[in-house]
Order: sequence, then C-alpha cells, then structure tokens
Amino acid sequence: MPPEPALTGQDIGATELALRALLDRLLARHATTFPEWVVLTSTGTPGRAGRAVVEQRLTGTLRLDQPRAAATLSGLIDAGLLATTGDDLVLTPAGVERFQVIRDGVAAITDRIYGGLSVDDLLTTRRVLTAVRERADAELAGVGSAGAG
Repeated sequence: MPPEPALTGQDIGATELALRALLDRLLARHATTFPEWVVLTSTGTPGRAGRAVVEQRLTGTLRLDQPRAAATLSGLIDAGLLATTGDDLVLTPAGVERFQVIRDGVAAITDRIYGGLSVDDLLTTRRVLTAVRERADAELAGVGSAGAG
C-alpha cells in the first residue's frame, strides 16, 4: 500500500468547505449571497470597479454563467446597493455600509481561525495552494498531462 500523501484534494476541499460555511453563515445574517459578496468586495475595496472586470470575476473565478452573473449585478442594483456610472460599478452608501459590516465580520472570523499560526506557515500554505490552483487551471485548459485520465 502506497504511503498516504502529505496533502490531498480532500484536505483542501474539507478546509474550503468549513471556511465557506463560516462565511455563508455571516453572509446569511446580512441577506447576501456569495456571488453578491464577490461583487461587493470587487467594488468596495477600490470604491469602484469596471463592470467587465466584475463580470469576469463572476464568470471566470466563480464560474457562473453569463445570465446568472448579470442577474447578480441586477439584483444588487435593484436592492440599492450598487449603481452604474458609465462603465463602472459603484457601491451606494447602503452598499458601502453592507460591505463594511460584512468585511468587519470576515476580519473577526479570520483573526479567530488564523490567529496563532505562524506567518511562515501561512506564506508556505499560500505558495502551495497557488501552485496547486495553477496546475489545476492548466489541466482544465488542456495544458497539463495529456495521458492523465
């Protein structure tokens, strides 16, 4: 029997699911979906973002189809949290308030979860996860091992 791998997709997946459950619980308290949170963070940090950039995050990173991405943006606009200015999306005052309260909640969760872990360990983890994601993306793009099933 081969030795157990030091890290598996199950390890990464279980961790992601646990962290996502914490985030989803926080988002639910503020009537916000995960795709909406991605839009709020995309526009909230710089104060505005190009609509094409935000749509790319929804369709590329979250892998939403175009109609669902458009519906997410429309829903935030209809809720008065997001406005359009030319080709940019801008948070309204209500959007800024929602963004800030959720961001503060995320910061508190992050402090509790990552607190006490060494910076070196966290940086190593980031490098490993980045390499794994890049390799997975290459496989998805058909660049990886052609012989793998």
